[in-house]
Amino acid sequence: QGQVPEEQLRDAAAEFAPEEIDAWSIATEVPGGQLKHLAPTLQLSETPAYWARPTAPLGHHEPVWPARGA
Repeated sequence: QGQVPEEQLRDAAAEFAPEEIDAWSIATEVPGGQLKHLAPTLQLSETPAYWARPTAPLGHHEPVWPARGA
């Protein structure tokens, strides 16, 4: 979404509070269970942003190209 000029970052906190990170996070069901991660940063006006293919452990899928439109 662009870069913030260096002078505007002078008063920024060195770390984010756990509550802030929780507000930016979502949980996704993956083959290994539930994965908590950062949500997409963009918000679209009519379609919620989401990850079409969540993270999977190495070797979980066969080494083939996914079908078109998947």
